[in-house]
Amino acid sequence: MKFRYLALRTSAMQERLRFRADLIQRMREFLQQNNFVEVETPTLIKRTHGGAREFVVPTHEKGLFYSLAQSPQILKQLLMVGGIDRYFQIARCYRDEKSKPERQPEFTQLDLELSFTNREGVMRLVEDMVKHSLNIPLDTSPFERMTYEKAMTTYGTDQPNTGGFVWITEIPLFLYKKDGVLESAHHPFTMPKDEDVIYQNPEMAIGLSYDLVYEGIEIGGGSIRIHKAELQRHIFESILGYPTGDIEYLLKALESGCPPHGGFAIGVDRLVGLLTGAKSIRDVIAFPKSSEGKDLLSGAPQELPLDDKTYYHFK
Repeated sequence: MKFRYLALRTSAMQERLRFRADLIQRMREFLQQNNFVEVETPTLIKRTHGGAREFVVPTHEKGLFYSLAQSPQILKQLLMVGGIDRYFQIARCYRDEKSKPERQPEFTQLDLELSFTNREGVMRLVEDMVKHSLNIPLDTSPFERMTYEKAMTTYGTDQPNTGGFVWITEIPLFLYKKDGVLESAHHPFTMPKDEDVIYQNPEMAIGLSYDLVYEGIEIGGGSIRIHKAELQRHIFESILGYPTGDIEYLLKALESGCPPHGGFAIGVDRLVGLLTGAKSIRDVIAFPKSSEGKDLLSGAPQELPLDDKTYYHFK
């Protein structure tokens, strides 16, 4: 990858990148035809508990940092509060975790959200979008569906390879970590199927979430979101033990009146890799990072000069 510009000359890379561009264009075309509005959300955001580790970005104000968005999750919910009832974007996302063949520290996802919908509505929309994007007639058989419990019992995994697209539903809202503490199976903004269970037996709660699996790999996931401030606060504070200060701006927005809403995100790199037979998602990204998360082309990351360290208050 040190001489990536030479690899880009190969027919394989040319074909994959052109396929990627065409796929994204077809997704965008479908969503625009269905009255979705493409809205860009900030990359520099406030740190939020309940997901992957985020990259931090220093500022010239001592001790104050931004985080790079691991997803537009809260921001797209705020768009629903603001009346943008059908949103999408091709989002750049960042996670500070070790790279794997199907992961990169920075990646692209097709992100969408809509108001006044339910689980069936989102799943049907996403299924039609995938079919449109892959030139599959919309009137063909719907994708297979399987509960989380059946997938785990039959295949021993929640990403079964059934030979085609398969939806995984009825996913637990929380799972136990090794230390016996509950954590969100998806993220802490997922609406429970039964709200009463949250207050009585949260470890038994099922979320209104759904994953889409292709050839044994999850290519996307989504859920109906919590649109009630009281419920969101309870899950953060009483169940997960997270401080609500990180999401106070979301809670205030929900209190102002928020419609029921839900959404979905497709991992573009992962899907393109599967559809083109690439060995790694690095083979469908023009300038990827190494398995250690390094940019071999430019030599990043690198140390900061002393004057920059002083400006950002690093010792």
